[in-house]
Amino acid sequence: MKNNTTIIGIDHGFGLIKTANTDFVSGVKCFGAEEPPLPDKTICLDRQYYFVGGKRMHVMSDKTADTKYYILTLAALAEEMKLRKRKNDSIILAAGLPIERMGKEKESFREYLLQNKKIDFSYEGSVYHINIEDAYVYPQGYAAIVSSLSSMSGTHILVDIGSWTIDILPIVDRVPDTSRCLSLNMGVITCMTLINNEMRRKYNSELEESQIQDIMRGGTGQLPDKFLTVAKEVIAEYTDNVLAKLWEIGFNLEVTPVIFMGGGAVVMEKHGNYDKDMTTFLTDIHANAKGYEFITKQKLSK
Repeated sequence: MKNNTTIIGIDHGFGLIKTANTDFVSGVKCFGAEEPPLPDKTICLDRQYYFVGGKRMHVMSDKTADTKYYILTLAALAEEMKLRKRKNDSIILAAGLPIERMGKEKESFREYLLQNKKIDFSYEGSVYHINIEDAYVYPQGYAAIVSSLSSMSGTHILVDIGSWTIDILPIVDRVPDTSRCLSLNMGVITCMTLINNEMRRKYNSELEESQIQDIMRGGTGQLPDKFLTVAKEVIAEYTDNVLAKLWEIGFNLEVTPVIFMGGGAVVMEKHGNYDKDMTTFLTDIHANAKGYEFITKQKLSK
């Protein structure tokens, strides 16, 4: 790695795009050649304008199917470079995938990130010149705790609750047991869907995702009691189902420590019926992106 190369980790979530220091909603709207009225969160690439953030996109089975996640990648790079006060940089990208999909999708996702080695684009009115030297793809979840493995004797269960998936990885005597890793489509988006299903059934109404997210974090969403009660009941049922699924898979939660991480960790912490002595919460939503950078630095320093 060259001395002037910057490693930037990006967690390409279905709900949020996260770097080590920034985050924004995983949403893209194309304005074509027409410049949007305001420059905030606006990217221009090949004379096409895009707004990032805003409303979350629908979940995609393949993030490489179109240009949306590429545009989000460039916006994430610009957000991180803006903090570092850099506009012309050589970059190594570090990203991740659910651990169960690594074998099938790792190479195609890497190629997607490397589709253009030299890129010129503008973001929020500033022009960026980027040379992407390489891209690495790691298992999400594991990346977030790799720097702490040395202290993890015995058996632990890492449960990374994201927007769409829950990635489960047993760790035995500091070594990931990939033979028992599992990805489930039970992320917090499914919980939000269940809440609005119940809202429509009871009150012929729906909540905004931002209101639900506030309740998940322990707030009220500034909602009347009848809506707040329904939301909390569904969230509690969701957390019970997550714990029940771990038992069903074969993990004895009475004797095996669990580490919850990802955006859903705070949901489990605020609403779950868990054993406090056996449960740890890693609630930093930037942990995966930081982990991707950590592993890449370790790899390139050898």
